[in-house]
Order: sequence, then structure tokens, then C-alpha cells
Amino acid sequence: MKKSRLFLVAIGTLFLTNVFAQLEADIKMGLNNTSVVMSGISESVIPSTVSHTSFTFGTDIAYALDRHFSIGTGVHYSRAGFNVEEGTAFNLAGIDVPVGVELRVTENMLSLPLYLKYTYPTQWADLYAKGGASISTGIGGRAKTVATSWINVTLDDRDIGYSAESLFNRNSLNMDLAVGAGFPYGNGKLITEIGVSKGLTDKIENNLLDASLSYNTLFAKVGYSIKF
Repeated sequence: MKKSRLFLVAIGTLFLTNVFAQLEADIKMGLNNTSVVMSGISESVIPSTVSHTSFTFGTDIAYALDRHFSIGTGVHYSRAGFNVEEGTAFNLAGIDVPVGVELRVTENMLSLPLYLKYTYPTQWADLYAKGGASISTGIGGRAKTVATSWINVTLDDRDIGYSAESLFNRNSLNMDLAVGAGFPYGNGKLITEIGVSKGLTDKIENNLLDASLSYNTLFAKVGYSIKF
């Protein structure tokens, strides 16, 4: 009986050791540049929009299927947002006076990716490409309306909120693509990564207006990974 138990413990230990030996975890941080895509509105009335650049950080963990392929997931924090600008100018005593209104939206988000990764080892670095999908969940933000001129005046500043009365949908589905490289350093690798995330679902809920809005994000990150 003791031999059977020892045998099972030995088999379990070998199994867990093999599983963990194929795991790779990383932590990354960098910058996001988020822009918006509007559809369902005539181009003649679409106001101009300005993208947002913000800080992002997160972690991934991947399981190696073989020497080249792995599957992974993780969690990432970022800020998404945009500015919508509409304005004109009038002449006062020969001086152009700008007058306009600007909507400034900032949203804090957590993203949960699921991706397939291909790694190509070289003498100097492990080159990789990965693609998949992610779900982003809003965890709060603000929408500020500002009257713009020589002096800006805040007209309204409120929480985005995700109630039934809110215009913003909390969750969105994205398609993600990235390429990167891992350079051996110490017991792990230094990582550099660039990529794009394209929003596939509408972030605006408005039954009165047949229009949609989604985020597109470019990102650049650096980090460190280690195998268990």
C-alpha cells in the first residue's frame, strides 16, 4: 500500500513538474494610443476626434504546446479615451476669436486576452508573433464637456457610469495582434512588444441615434519574462 502511494506521489510530482516547466510568465508596461472609429453617421456631420495616449501595464502567462507554439492569457490595465471637438471662430476688431465645445472622455479598463503565440528562436533573441481576442471591461471613467476659447470653461463633468441610463457599454470584444522579441537576461528575458487592438463591438448605447463607436489601440511595451 505504501509503495502504491509513493508511486502515485512520484507520478503526480513528475506531472506537475512537467506542466510548470512549460509555463512562461511576464510583466509588461508601456504606452497606449487610443483612437475611435465612428460609423452610421454622415461624414459631413462627424465632428473631429483626437486620440489619447496613456500608460498601460499587465501580466501574461503562457503554456508551451511545443518548441514554437504556446497559448496564453493574462490581465492588463489601460486607459482608453478620446476628445470630440467642434468649433468655429469669429472676427472681433480684426482678431479671430476661437469658440468651440469639446467632449473629453477617459475610461479605465481591464482587458483579459486569449491568444496563440508563435516563437522563432535565434542566436540573439526569441522573435515572436501572437494573435487572438480579448474582452475589455470598463471600471470607471469621466466625461467632461468644455467650452473652448482663449479661456476654457467646464460645462459638465460627470462619471461615465454603466447603468441602464448610461450611454456607455461596460464590455467590449477586441481583436489583438502583436509582434515582439525576448532577449536573454539573467534567468529570463527582456521583452519588447508592439501591436494593435481593434474594437469589434459598439461602446455607445443609444436607441435614438443609429451610430456606433469603437476603440482602436496601438501599443508599445517593455517587460521581463521568466520560465518556471
